[in-house]
Amino acid sequence: MPIDTHNLSYSDLPEISNPLLLALVDELDQFVQSSVQVSGGAFIKLSDRSPKDSATEYGRLQSVLDGPIQLLKKKVGCILDQELFHKVPRDSNEYWLPTVYRAFTLALKVYSGLEAFHLLAVSFRALEDLQMRLKVHDEFGTDWCLSLIIRDWVDIDPMNEFRGFVSQGKFT
Repeated sequence: MPIDTHNLSYSDLPEISNPLLLALVDELDQFVQSSVQVSGGAFIKLSDRSPKDSATEYGRLQSVLDGPIQLLKKKVGCILDQELFHKVPRDSNEYWLPTVYRAFTLALKVYSGLEAFHLLAVSFRALEDLQMRLKVHDEFGTDWCLSLIIRDWVDIDPMNEFRGFVSQGKFT
């Protein structure tokens, strides 16, 4: 019988019983807790990509959507009377797109090693990165480094996020 993922919460993920995975989760938790103390949360990713596809799994997005909606209400409240908020067009990218971006960003904030592990475990992006590394190793006999990166959480308005690349030691 298939699992009804629409009614699952993130806490419904199965418990980890493998001793190696438990040790990994404990080690992750030490780093994540350090970030929680400094910045209130942590951001976790593999060296190439973040597990942003996990933001919609097990109710994560829904659990953080209220905060960005409150920000939207404040923004619209400056423009419109608060009672008129319900009249903001649901197809208005000006208002709703930034709200969804903020929620997706917040859904990647983790507070424990177990939560970080689960975020990676349900990510197809993380799985693809791992499979690619294993394929290169199997076909060519060489290792392709894959790092796990945990950093302090920084609240960035996604509408103000800019990306750059480094080539030959220079930011481009």
